[in-house]
Amino acid sequence: MQSGVEVLVKAVLVACVVLAGLAGWVVPRTRWIRQRQVSERLFVATQAVGIACGAVGLVLVFAWPLRTLEWHLWELALMPYVLVNVYWIIIMRRARSAEILDEKQSFNLASACGLTIGLGMLAMLAAFVLYDRGIFDARLFYPYFLLATVLILSGTTLFLFRRA
Repeated sequence: MQSGVEVLVKAVLVACVVLAGLAGWVVPRTRWIRQRQVSERLFVATQAVGIACGAVGLVLVFAWPLRTLEWHLWELALMPYVLVNVYWIIIMRRARSAEILDEKQSFNLASACGLTIGLGMLAMLAAFVLYDRGIFDARLFYPYFLLATVLILSGTTLFLFRRA
């Protein structure tokens, strides 16, 4: 039997996905979005949202492991990041190109992807050690991996962008 919180979270998630899909289809056909590139402010804001979503999700995974799974809280924690990325897709559709980042942004994002692979392996190693000691539930591996990856990718991208 589903709890009231679970039903509410699922309704919010479905509503967000449907609205994001509609926006991704309708908005590029209008003049609401004039920009054809991701501005520096939007780039930084996207990474900040990714850091916040990843961190909040990981806190939920460790603070309330069963509730996070049952109530789909980890998906809810990632939803703002998903919505910001839908906005990027809208910009791509409006520009009719995937080239929406400047050279510095592209280089920093590519470098962060490489770092994320290595750091993500270390994060999964930590999860495996916790699982092996009986501290970590196996059902949490995917949410943990996804949240850790978003946190690491956004964090390293922002770090590299600010450093350069």
